[in-house]
Amino acid sequence: MLEAIIITLCLVLGFGLSIFFFVRKLSYLEIGAPSDRFGDYCKRLGIFLKRVIAQYYLFRKPIPGMFHALVFWGFCAFAVASLNHIVEGYGGLEATIFPGIMKNYYFAFLDIVALLTLVSILGLAVRRYVFRPKCLTHPSNESAIIIFFIFLLMVTYFLGQAFKFNLVGNFSEAKYMLISGNLASFVPGCGIDPMTGYKFNWWLHLAVLLSFAVFIPNSKHMHLVVCPINEFFSDLGPRGVQEKIEINLEADELPPLGKSRIEQFKVHDLLDLYAYVECGRCQDVCPANISGKNLSPKQVILDMKEHFLHEAPRLLAAKKAGKNTAEIERPALVGDVITEDRIWDCTSCYACQEMCPVGNEHPQKLLEMRRHITMEKEKPPAEAATMFRNVENQANPWGLSRSERGSFLSDLNVPKCSDGVEFEYLLWIGCSGSYDQRAQKTVRALVQILKKANVKFAILGPEEGCCGDPARRLGNELLFQMSAQENIEVMKNYGVKKIITACPHGYRILAHEYRQFGGEYEVEHYTTFVRRLISEGRLNLVAKSGAKVTYHDSCYLGRWSGIYDEPRELLKATGAKIVEMDRNRDWSFCCGGGGGRMFLEEDRGERINRLRTDMAAATGASTIAVACPFCLTMLEDGIKERGLEDKLKAAEICEIILESTAGEK
Repeated sequence: MLEAIIITLCLVLGFGLSIFFFVRKLSYLEIGAPSDRFGDYCKRLGIFLKRVIAQYYLFRKPIPGMFHALVFWGFCAFAVASLNHIVEGYGGLEATIFPGIMKNYYFAFLDIVALLTLVSILGLAVRRYVFRPKCLTHPSNESAIIIFFIFLLMVTYFLGQAFKFNLVGNFSEAKYMLISGNLASFVPGCGIDPMTGYKFNWWLHLAVLLSFAVFIPNSKHMHLVVCPINEFFSDLGPRGVQEKIEINLEADELPPLGKSRIEQFKVHDLLDLYAYVECGRCQDVCPANISGKNLSPKQVILDMKEHFLHEAPRLLAAKKAGKNTAEIERPALVGDVITEDRIWDCTSCYACQEMCPVGNEHPQKLLEMRRHITMEKEKPPAEAATMFRNVENQANPWGLSRSERGSFLSDLNVPKCSDGVEFEYLLWIGCSGSYDQRAQKTVRALVQILKKANVKFAILGPEEGCCGDPARRLGNELLFQMSAQENIEVMKNYGVKKIITACPHGYRILAHEYRQFGGEYEVEHYTTFVRRLISEGRLNLVAKSGAKVTYHDSCYLGRWSGIYDEPRELLKATGAKIVEMDRNRDWSFCCGGGGGRMFLEEDRGERINRLRTDMAAATGASTIAVACPFCLTMLEDGIKERGLEDKLKAAEICEIILESTAGEK
């Protein structure tokens, strides 16, 4: 009876403290803006099963991923075993929650799981404290405590079972448990009374279990509980769509234009901070970080988390008291906590989010801070300010005459919507395609391909304006909305329903972000469209014996849109021999031009396009194939800067395709 009372007191104290700390930490989320991630629960369940139960993202680094997955699965298995452990403490050696023969199967399974967990946690300890990869240069004491706790849980489990088998000679599951059952044969020779050994290990196991429960909500390992929630409420919409700000210039007071205070972020953004695990996978793939700039996605989340935990208690108290939290003096999130150079270094390539095993959304947080700098502080980089004026005055980033838009196609007799022609598709040329002489060659090639396939299309010509992508990515939401609404009105006048574009940036924003303003279109990037033309027999290619080609996955076409296969299929159809770079597909490396960086100077660290050029050159290919005008510009610059003009060239896929259609009658 006394022992049962002591067990009960320990459980109440341990789990009571754990629940108290969890509730207190989760209450801090109340300072955030309401989340809107509800509904579509079947899809959310699928994501949960894939990312949490199957640990899908962890296996992108096979060895540490397997170790982490085994520890996680061990954690889940021992959650059930811990309940059985407690029941055993109340009911005696043979008390169990498992009916009949089921306990034999479960404990046989648990024995193997415990061994794999023990090996995995030791493997992770060696990786963290002996080999110590760059992303783990500052291993925390919290990690050492968790490793020690898990190690003790597994050891006390094995020893407890071994001593128990010596107390109950005919214990049915002993013969099923390979580790514990064999370990039991060594117990008689150790000189310890089996009951004493069993009791000691039982109580030590419970003590570690309860210490674990109390420690988790007070450490970074709160992610064990929060990560599944975070993944379940992940963004189900198209990647990269920024939050719409309702801007009414005639209103007495404008809404916050961006986010500069921690309480302006939504609850799911703050949940990211709890889910954060310090694994450094985001940092390992970040082109800004790799190229020697100050941005580390890992450090951004860590700094935001520390700021949040420090400020949340008094912000919550102020909110409950009905006070304005904006008036509370504290370090500025933008500037003091997250320095502006880090905010502008991001190329919005989404490599960090793609590789994050717990669903953190780093880029959107940085883009929201950009909005604050650009629109509220009115201090964007000088190059961005110039670009904004150009877009406002001439509807393109370079300030070139809008009346010249599309004039380079005059010799190809491309119909304009204003001519009153019938067309099925609008060919959206984009700013680069309209004004950059190199990108114009791409558009001319695409036009000739469409003509060969007898596609009914037209262009807007001077009526086409900047799609607004660089304005939105650089934080000028007002300019983006003005551009979008003007373009939508023009396309509405011509009844545009379907759009083809050569620019992944235009593709993404036309397809997904114009919807926020009523512009709903079927938008295709030319790689998927031309691939369909070939499959339908409307375009025939003559496969030629081409040289080795390496394909560069554009971030906005690849990670943003999931288009990986079609560009490669098009290249293969031309007879090209594709050699992949080490960083390809969802692991691809940015050209450095995304997120509006195309229009900003890169004056910190190594130029990202040079690093990508080096990766391409290392394949031995003679051509870098691209499917984005920004990538084309950045990689051609990289080739020149590396002095590789005699060995390597950059070419748009549609240019390569056009060469393979040249022999058609």
